Amino acid sequence: MLKSKAAIILFSAVVIMLIYSACLYFLVPSLTLKKVKSAAAQNGYDLRTVNWSGSGINKISFDSLIVINAANDTLLTIRHGKIGYSVFRYLTARFPVNLISIDSLSVFKKPGIDSASASTVAHQNETETGFAARLFHLENKIIKNLPEKVNIRHAEITILKNKNLRQWSIDDFEWDNSKMKGLVKTENGAEIAVNANITNGPRTYELNARMKGYGLIAATLDSQALQFSFRSASLILKKNNWSKSELVTHCLIKTEGLQLFHWRLSQDTIKINRFETSQHAVVHDNSLALAPSSSLQINDISINTELIIERNEKTSIQLKAGIPVMPAQAFFNSLPDGLFQSFKNIKAEGELGYTLNFSVDLSLPDSLIFESAFNGKKIRLQQFGEVNPYRLNDSFEHTAYEKGRPVRRITVGTDNPHFVSYSQIPAALVNCVLTAEDGSFFSHSGFNEEAFRQSIITNIKEKRFARGGSTISMQLVKNLYLGRDKNISRKMEEALWVWFIENKRMVSKERMLEIYLNIIEWGPDVYGIGEAAQYYFNKKADQLTLNECIFLAGIIPNPKYFRFAFDKEGNLRNYFQSFFKIVSERLLMKEKITEEEFLSVSPVLKISGRAAALVMPADSLPDFDVEEPEEEIH
Repeated sequence: MLKSKAAIILFSAVVIMLIYSACLYFLVPSLTLKKVKSAAAQNGYDLRTVNWSGSGINKISFDSLIVINAANDTLLTIRHGKIGYSVFRYLTARFPVNLISIDSLSVFKKPGIDSASASTVAHQNETETGFAARLFHLENKIIKNLPEKVNIRHAEITILKNKNLRQWSIDDFEWDNSKMKGLVKTENGAEIAVNANITNGPRTYELNARMKGYGLIAATLDSQALQFSFRSASLILKKNNWSKSELVTHCLIKTEGLQLFHWRLSQDTIKINRFETSQHAVVHDNSLALAPSSSLQINDISINTELIIERNEKTSIQLKAGIPVMPAQAFFNSLPDGLFQSFKNIKAEGELGYTLNFSVDLSLPDSLIFESAFNGKKIRLQQFGEVNPYRLNDSFEHTAYEKGRPVRRITVGTDNPHFVSYSQIPAALVNCVLTAEDGSFFSHSGFNEEAFRQSIITNIKEKRFARGGSTISMQLVKNLYLGRDKNISRKMEEALWVWFIENKRMVSKERMLEIYLNIIEWGPDVYGIGEAAQYYFNKKADQLTLNECIFLAGIIPNPKYFRFAFDKEGNLRNYFQSFFKIVSERLLMKEKITEEEFLSVSPVLKISGRAAALVMPADSLPDFDVEEPEEEIH
């Protein structure tokens, strides 16, 4: 009796298993395909495939799967593939697919058409709260939905954006629980071999990559994107604490043979033999902090970093960075190729360091703190490269550039008939230029922290680059050695050269100002105060009046557009009249002019030089031959 009952139970179990297997084999594939097609349709895609059928009791095989968008573009093509599914994963609210195996895959992406549904976006916005919670939910979602195994023999990815095309391929990609490997090939022939690993307790992510081939890879499809390449790279991300309210992580990134290019960084490709960053981050709902133990390593240069960003009703930023004092020669040897090119081949002794302290509450920009300083000990430059500031003390040739091309060769010395020595430059002109451009020129050491701080405050308030903070020393270095490229490399190089010239007293303040006033542009093909005095007032520099000096100081920022300071009747416009008032008041306050001279200041000018052809009505032109400027002002 017992044996018959056992047999019946066993038989029933076998029948149930057979029925269950039949359901899995016949029903699950069709139900899965229906669900996948429905999900694709809801997002504006049409999914088509052939030979979609069960393969065993927990796999689906298919051929020629394609995904088409509303514009009839084929976005994805799979020649042959298999999908494995798990009832247990489904019952535990995980993504039921535990295996993806693809023979050949092709992906085409053209932005502007594909987008998530409104309901999906709305749901994401509802769940996104603070920084920590968003990162916590994002990681859990990715880990929860990752298949246990993924195999892709070959995949081609094509992305088109704004006529920029990227074509990458992936070969022998494998994901097995917590390990990943694959080979990525780029359109320029570079190959990146990638290996990754995830370990638990605490969870740690490790990624290693080695790159073969030449040429830079664009980080995005933007035509202005950062481009990069490397010999080897590794990333280790370790989570020390991970919750919805606090994330504590340590991230270590190392690269060898790193190359970078972006016009905002430098006009040349930047080459860094060894780069390493170790960042200890603490993330809360409304804040991100990089601990003081965080650091960057560029060749042999160590940079300590500390950053705190808080975002509540207001946003505040605190940044501290510093290069500990190190041998000066080691510092120069470690400067990456493509950066600080004017310091190439330089020989130095002594020690050099740097500190930066910056903080701001964006709702109260006037509270901004900015402190920046190079620190040197017994610094001496023993050998110069292409740049030798001591040569500025003698007569030299200067090349003026416009839009990156040389336009004039100027002799800075007595061999030039238009050169005006410092003793012949009117004191009024010196005072006006310093008042407008750099009021503390004779007292600062090349860098005016307060002026720079005020320029940042103004730019924050106006939400644009409305004001610069360059001193005359910095403008001089830029004109003589570095050109007008607006990138981080040039600004850093400029600051370091100014520090050397000013702190090592390589050139006197008077000589620097003399050079500056004899080489700066003052109009179309007009360089130096000697030419400017003739061009505007048909006189020598030492004959300029106070009114004329204020005018010349006012057009320095935009010399080619000087004619727009005048109206149709040849009178100065209101904004320039206000400039006259401000400068003269400051001169009086600093006792650079007398009360009588102050009262004589008037924004009424008689342009009597060649410039008159551009600013005066035709019937009031002076009776002399006018030489047209080489470049018309627009």
